[in-house]
Amino acid sequence: MPCRVVLAAAFLLSSSVSAQEVIVELPPNDASEARRDADFGSPTLVWGEHRLEFGLQLRFRWTENVSEGTRAFEMRRGRFSMEGSFAEDRFRLRFAVEMHPRSLEIIDALATLRVGRERWLNAGVAKVPFTLHWWRSSRENPFVDWPITTPYFGGGRQLGIWLQWPLGGDFHLDGGLFTGHALRTGSGQEFARIYGERVPHYASLRNYTPLDAPHPEAIARFHWSNEEQGVAVSAAYDFRAVYAHESTLRLAIDAFCRLQGLELWSAAFLSLGERQDGSQGVAIGGLLIGGRIPLGGMLDIALRYAAVIRSEALLVDVEAHLGDQPIFEVEAAVRALHEVTASLSVYAFGHDAKLILDASLLRNSRDGSGGRLRAQLQLGF
Repeated sequence: MPCRVVLAAAFLLSSSVSAQEVIVELPPNDASEARRDADFGSPTLVWGEHRLEFGLQLRFRWTENVSEGTRAFEMRRGRFSMEGSFAEDRFRLRFAVEMHPRSLEIIDALATLRVGRERWLNAGVAKVPFTLHWWRSSRENPFVDWPITTPYFGGGRQLGIWLQWPLGGDFHLDGGLFTGHALRTGSGQEFARIYGERVPHYASLRNYTPLDAPHPEAIARFHWSNEEQGVAVSAAYDFRAVYAHESTLRLAIDAFCRLQGLELWSAAFLSLGERQDGSQGVAIGGLLIGGRIPLGGMLDIALRYAAVIRSEALLVDVEAHLGDQPIFEVEAAVRALHEVTASLSVYAFGHDAKLILDASLLRNSRDGSGGRLRAQLQLGF
């Protein structure tokens, strides 16, 4: 079906663009070997100096919460994307939308202009340049989902304008100005939940919520990185952070290394927030350590530990903010959260057809420990 859509688009395009040949590049049909790096590839239109690539991701997930005795099966993702490169790759466009029974939302809507040999100016909706770990594609994640640190420190997707600037010698500087609104509820909005505040889902197209008044957030990441290793320092400062909704300052340092298939990564996080009396103080700290080990061409095992620690001063401020509402009725009563997750990935055709099995031990300072088992089938191109 996707190939028919691509061929139809090629026909329409060729009828409107005279004297230019439209080439439809279909993924190679080589099923001779199932392995980690054998992705299907994406259907692509090529005409003149322009390219348009199509992508599709489907995820089906089964989850069992052992301590609660609950089970669920759901279609977790149905993501369609288009990515174009025009005028000899001087201009790029990317659009991605989530379409499945649970959600209809904009993921990416990004325009990119090359303003130098290697400098790129970006404008639109996309992941913010905060840490190298958050920047990696979720389709390459060796676990079913992101760690518990992501909702607090990931920063999510925002509307903004930013520059990617290579400095030479594998040094890079990425940074710009954003509206300060994390558009999706799954990442970057946990600070408001601690205070028991409503968390808007700005990216949703079904239940549209207009953006509140912008509170500009400057985000920057300085990193030394290549294919084998990297280290980054990231910072995000909200010039007009809304009390009880956004942290004022987020800081992170993270690193990774790859050696003959073995991959290791780590990150440390810190955020500061405003108190009810107008003062600023440490709010949340976080830690992430993980690794992935290949077992031949078809299997990976991975392990990670993540922790989120909320300061005593933050919990005191939350209690004052809630007033008569008991603090133990909200998630803010939790001082510390810990996650240990082990996973096994089975690759049929790279990341385009793989099965992930993971098991987690989750612990918090209020409810004790709990177990979680998950299985996820990922399909796409």
